[in-house]
Amino acid sequence: MLHRLQKIAEDLKKTKIDGKLGIGEKGRMTKQMMINFKQYYRQAIVQKKTNLDEMIRSVWAIWKHKASSNDDPHHERCSIKYCGYLKSLEKGEEYDHNKHRLPLGIMKAIRPVFDELAHPDTLKKVINGGSQNSNESSHAVLWSLAPKNRYATGVVIDLCAAIAVLSYNDTTTNNDTDSSDESDDSNNIDSNKSIQENVNKGRNDDGVA
Repeated sequence: MLHRLQKIAEDLKKTKIDGKLGIGEKGRMTKQMMINFKQYYRQAIVQKKTNLDEMIRSVWAIWKHKASSNDDPHHERCSIKYCGYLKSLEKGEEYDHNKHRLPLGIMKAIRPVFDELAHPDTLKKVINGGSQNSNESSHAVLWSLAPKNRYATGVVIDLCAAIAVLSYNDTTTNNDTDSSDESDDSNNIDSNKSIQENVNKGRNDDGVA
């Protein structure tokens, strides 16, 4: 999910969408939002891993939720456990999509990613917890902490590897994490910041700038 979104963002850098070039910038498809989408996708797979139809439904719920607006809400596939709109509806309160939605032009631009990753042929490969690449996520965490194009000593690599394993295991085992719009951004940013601070400390202790 993350790599596909990044590729679309790169491909559309010079394309005008909703009055601006590309799909990035604040209030649009930021890097953190791409990471959030990846986590939502993983959660949909893990929680519905024994039911292909429900898995497909949950993945498309992500797209429909973010594409919804006050005038045109589409939360019929959402779970009330995570959906702020459904929670507000149950309480009889108003819900403002503008705080959490992405512009429809951007959602249409990234729809091909969902067409591919929500396709039955793709998702049936991960039924019952299977994986197309069991090392992909943990490796992504490792190389984000210790980029291949930057020198790091063995001590730093060991530290990064340990943090990557802990981070990956925590993400894959904690399947009940609340992924609602109101909480996801701050939690992810705090977690990433904490991990990076540990890595930087390791570099400094090891004499690496």
